[in-house]
Amino acid sequence: MRDSSKTILVDESDVKQLPQEIQNRSHSKDRYLLELAYSGADRTIVTTDRNLKESLSKACGVSVCLLEEFLRDHCKN
Repeated sequence: MRDSSKTILVDESDVKQLPQEIQNRSHSKDRYLLELAYSGADRTIVTTDRNLKESLSKACGVSVCLLEEFLRDHCKN
């Protein structure tokens, strides 16, 4: 699923720090995902974890979609 025209590889030095408000509203175990989302222009996270989707969507202002939703919407034949 790695399409070089759609995949962004982020160097550690390019990872942006989250605004304090977002840090306070997010679980520390999920923070790296948010940092990466905030480091890209799209701010989208694709996951198979429904609980993660629910918690991040409500708290953090990023687009979170389940893998099956992403595949359905973006990988049409």
